[in-house]
Amino acid sequence: ITYNMSYDADLSEAHLFFCSGRTCNSGMALSEAADFVKHIGVADEECFPYKPIDMDCSLKDDNWEDRVITANYGNARRPANIKEALVDYGPVLTSFTVYEDFKSYTGGIYEHVTGSQVGGHAVTIIGYNDDPGYWICKNSWGEGWGEDGFFKIKYRECGIDETVYYFTDVTGNIPPEKPIVVSPLNGNKVSTTLNLSWQECIDQDGSQVHYTVYVSEGYYLDEDDVFVENIINSSVEITDLETNTVYTWKVIAVDEKGSEAASEEIMFSTLPPIAPFVEGSNEPRVRREYTYTASVPNAKGDEYYWFFKWGDETDTGWLGPFDADEEVSASHTWKKKGEYTIKVRYKIDGELSQWAIQPISTPQAKSIFPHQILDFVHSFFSQVNLKNN
Repeated sequence: ITYNMSYDADLSEAHLFFCSGRTCNSGMALSEAADFVKHIGVADEECFPYKPIDMDCSLKDDNWEDRVITANYGNARRPANIKEALVDYGPVLTSFTVYEDFKSYTGGIYEHVTGSQVGGHAVTIIGYNDDPGYWICKNSWGEGWGEDGFFKIKYRECGIDETVYYFTDVTGNIPPEKPIVVSPLNGNKVSTTLNLSWQECIDQDGSQVHYTVYVSEGYYLDEDDVFVENIINSSVEITDLETNTVYTWKVIAVDEKGSEAASEEIMFSTLPPIAPFVEGSNEPRVRREYTYTASVPNAKGDEYYWFFKWGDETDTGWLGPFDADEEVSASHTWKKKGEYTIKVRYKIDGELSQWAIQPISTPQAKSIFPHQILDFVHSFFSQVNLKNN
């Protein structure tokens, strides 16, 4: 079944459940949930984010009434009517009796075989197949369960199709689209200055969308980690991040009535300190000493330690300390001709920089062969004879 929905709203399970006076132990009847949607409405997810513990309804945002979506509902009690509702209105809400063997479902068409009754459970029917006869359902146990979070269940099995609810006449403030992050993405390694960017979001109600960006050092975000808010551009520059550090960020789209939609939380890390700039000959001759100078553009900090590797299995060891803006020089003599790679790095506050790489080639010294000597002598004496004449 394909149903042409005009928008995709992430609504607050916590608002629906806890503001109905329900608890984790009591559960909630589908009829109660449908009545709440019809008479009170459900706000967007960011208004009252869900946690798997009992939560007080007062935790929702103060402007929740401006952010709710309401809908009328109807129900269907026969497979033929359920199929019709799926075609006309889209996915429908149902409940069924869960037994022990359902928890270990991994695929196929479910039928209860073994195990005791666990309790009632609400799921969404999204489609059906009359041959051989089953409903296609979406569970709420994550993509790691079943068939990527979905399951198939035989018609009339465990009460799955005794009573289902469908929703019509959706009204209220539709949240903006969920922001899709462009850069940086999970696992990216980036410089300490970069642009945080995302796809521009559209609000189905036609209102202006603003963005709030959260950034935190480490693996978690909280409500105090606001980097910038109330911007209309879909990117923002961030500077002076710590090197070699993990950061987490997200962006929230907000419409004019305060309804919100949040991106996923993204974790990225910054690169080690930048590689130094190295100056010196690319073609040093063997058995001669050459000096190479290293520095760091826009260096910060107090004490820098330096390390030069000459490519011939020798190095300087750690040199220093040096001031941040001080050029550092080291000298070396290569004993054999060949291709070498000089590597230079520094250490600041215990952090190692990236390597600066400079390939070099020690050219072969020019040899003087006997015939060249004879040519020189012959030329010399010819000039002497000319002068004597």
